[in-house]
Order: sequence, then C-alpha cells, then structure tokens
Amino acid sequence: MIDQKQYLAVKLGIDVHADSYVVVRQVDGSTPQTSQKFRTRESFLRFVSKQQSEAEQVYACYEAGPFGWSRFNNRRQVSSYTGLCPSEHSSGKKRRQGHITKHGNPRVRAKLVECAWRLVRYQPDYPPIQKFRAALLEKKTSPAARKKAIVAVTRRLAVDLWRLFTDQTTLEQIGLLIKPSIG
Repeated sequence: MIDQKQYLAVKLGIDVHADSYVVVRQVDGSTPQTSQKFRTRESFLRFVSKQQSEAEQVYACYEAGPFGWSRFNNRRQVSSYTGLCPSEHSSGKKRRQGHITKHGNPRVRAKLVECAWRLVRYQPDYPPIQKFRAALLEKKTSPAARKKAIVAVTRRLAVDLWRLFTDQTTLEQIGLLIKPSIG
C-alpha cells in the first residue's frame, strides 16, 4: 500500500537551545501554529519524522545557539560574531582595512555566505546585491573580487537579519520580497 500524504508542504522553524528544541509549524501556507517545546532530542526527532511521513515536502529553518539575536547591541557586534568585520592596520592618521578577521563563528559565517549566494539568484533586487551586481555577475570579474563582493553582501545580510529579528525593521524596508511557495 502506498503511503498517502496529508499535506503538500510543512514548514518548520527550529530553534535549538541548550536544554530544548522549540519548533514552530506551518502547514500548506496557513498561519503558523503555536510553538512546541521538546525537552529531549528523541522526542524532537520523532516529531520531525512524523512531519516527513505526513507531507510531500518538509522545509526547515534552523537557528542554533543558546542566545538569541537580542544579545547583540549594535551592528558591529553582529559582524564581529560572524567574523565578517575587516581587520584594521592603523598608524597615526593612516587607517587601512584588510581582510575579514574570521574570529567569529565559522558555521554561521559559512551559512550566511551560502544564503548570500542564494539571494544573488533569488532576490536580485536586494540593495547590497544591486550595489555589487557587476562584481558578482560579470564573467570578467576576478574570483578575488567576486569573493570580496559576496562578503560585503553577507555582512549586510547578517546585520539586516539582526535588525529584522529584533523588530527594528521589516522585510519590505530591508528590500527583501516574500515569494509565494510553489506547489
């Protein structure tokens, strides 16, 4: 007997804390349901497994860490945490900025860079992408220039996400569009 799926798409927002897993579930584009908290990894995995058996497609948005976005007080702290702030070589009146420090969380930085490349493809009207469009999309651009441009877009994305999740702005003000899901 073939397994019948009840839903087309289930979206899960997963926030991992030191002592629990918090999940917000949205079914077929409806209003997200009240969050559920799972104390053990096993109960969380059983829940996710059940979602996979009930839906044709399961999407997950994952945020890990014992702290939230509200732990940062300004954009510089966000850039520092992600390791996307430039190093600085200063002497007297001379100020020279160098490569990114990479002193932050490497996993977060890698995921943000991947998100930035996805934005280049799916959100071409995002203002930082517009600013660096030539460097990102031109065939004659050197790989080094392309990397510098995507790091600049990534830094701005990290700051914009912080502003968004701390209710300082909206998606429309940032310049991101929500596209309806296919299916």
